[in-house]
Amino acid sequence: QSIILAKNENSALPLSTQKPLKILVTGPTSHSLSFQSGGWTGQWQGVNSNFENEWFTYGSTVFGAMKTEASLNSAWQVSYQCGVDILGNDCEAQSEEGWPKDNDGFVDTVKGWVGWKEEDYVGIASAMKQASVADVIIVSLGEENYTEKPGDIRTLNLPTGQYELVAALREAAPQSKIILVYFGGRPRLLADVVPQVDAVLLAFLPGPFAGDALVDILTGRVNPSARLPITYPKFEDLGGVPYLHSVSDMCTKDTGVLPHWENIPCEVQWPFGHGLSYTQFNYSDIQLNTQTLHQYWDVHRQTKLVVSVNVTNTGKTAGSDTILFFTFDEFRSTTPEYKRLRGYRKIWLEPGLTTEVTISISLDDLRFVGPHDDTHYILEDGVFRVGLGPNVDCRIDPGNDLCSDPVSVRTESNYVGACEAACELWDRSGCTTFSPTSCREACSSIHTNDHSENGMQLNNDGWGWPYVNCLESLIWHDAFNSDKDCWKLTSFCRDVIKTPGMDEFGSGKAPRAFARLGIPPAAIALSLFAGVLASVMILLTMKGRFMTKEERNRDDIRFDAVSTVEFT
Repeated sequence: QSIILAKNENSALPLSTQKPLKILVTGPTSHSLSFQSGGWTGQWQGVNSNFENEWFTYGSTVFGAMKTEASLNSAWQVSYQCGVDILGNDCEAQSEEGWPKDNDGFVDTVKGWVGWKEEDYVGIASAMKQASVADVIIVSLGEENYTEKPGDIRTLNLPTGQYELVAALREAAPQSKIILVYFGGRPRLLADVVPQVDAVLLAFLPGPFAGDALVDILTGRVNPSARLPITYPKFEDLGGVPYLHSVSDMCTKDTGVLPHWENIPCEVQWPFGHGLSYTQFNYSDIQLNTQTLHQYWDVHRQTKLVVSVNVTNTGKTAGSDTILFFTFDEFRSTTPEYKRLRGYRKIWLEPGLTTEVTISISLDDLRFVGPHDDTHYILEDGVFRVGLGPNVDCRIDPGNDLCSDPVSVRTESNYVGACEAACELWDRSGCTTFSPTSCREACSSIHTNDHSENGMQLNNDGWGWPYVNCLESLIWHDAFNSDKDCWKLTSFCRDVIKTPGMDEFGSGKAPRAFARLGIPPAAIALSLFAGVLASVMILLTMKGRFMTKEERNRDDIRFDAVSTVEFT
């Protein structure tokens, strides 16, 4: 269930076990337990492929499993040629189980057409010779074993010889089915060879028994259902990777007219969630339980979005399908991702049957990192659509049948992300200074988004995120005790109780705040007068206004001549 069928054209798969077939197995990873398993297998950097027999006591390679299948099915003839090694170099000596060589002259002719030299491509030539009479060619590519720092690479391309092997096989066998199998721990580029093959299986690193699993898929005993957990890149620039990249992360297309380009989504080899099956599934009748999600302070009133869709197996084979639900935000105060996976369901369906699949999306699922703080998630009024499947794009084509109607998010009128976080912390602290309602009202009452020229305050988040961070440093500490540590919340952090009218920048009307605390205006005025008088006296003292006449006439610094000659 982890091996992905990425391409399947010309009815290449599954292979018939009843039809006589000449099958060539070739490629550097087609007869190696080590390259199926990767690093941290046996040893830190994996098992040396030249000494596999010393490490593996079980397992099946692609060729080994195909050979076993042929022994159970007399209609198949299976042959092996290495072609090239893992570095793309010749490996002529490694061959096994060839069939009668009744077409040697054809291979020599092809070699002459493409201009290949015998001394440079001996291994490839041997593979071509057998490919020319094969009905099916299974070519396994891949990368060396690695882990951690020794695995660093400067290019995602495979060794050139591996690409040349595939090209040679197609030249030698233009009518044969070519099935490419990839083994490796990361997505190496396959753009040059994918057009030359009929089917692609992405096995990555499935382990020692990969051969048996692949034969089950190749023969159709298992209907593939895996989905790509990554976006598979097509180019070295990794455009379009990862799938939830910023909506502004686009590529350019030459239009041929001024200004010669336009922004378009970046082309990838296969999108996140891609994966084929031997049957077909149809999605229809997308339904939403609501088109508005409301955020309420009363959690019992919170609403959830329920998305449902009918899935039908329209093929002739039973199989599993994973239904992927993505959201596409239309706007946000921070740049949204192009799309985001919100949920998935995997089902099994017999041919011709239909079932309803549903998922729920809560408001918490829709939270995102806000514009003023990168460590907390907030909500915001907005609009989004739900899209089904890895290939649908509800930004470019919102009217697609696989895209839902728009859904709105509406928050409470006094919702402020920082206030929500601060008041949740006060409630968690166990201190009785605030009730949740009075806390939210006190914080959100000073929130402003005044963008006008007459705006007296900077846009703020009420008490602000630095205040939230301060509360977290105290309340989340294991030693915090609500019976004896509540004073710390107003001593180590800003005292929002005594400064209720001031926002996170210290802006606000202080007299009104003092009045709320019951301090008489006369006391406030006397305090201000005393402060001003003290400041004036300090200033005058610094300027020397309170010095005596003798002190003022005295030089601050006096220089005297000093003899440096030593007397003897």
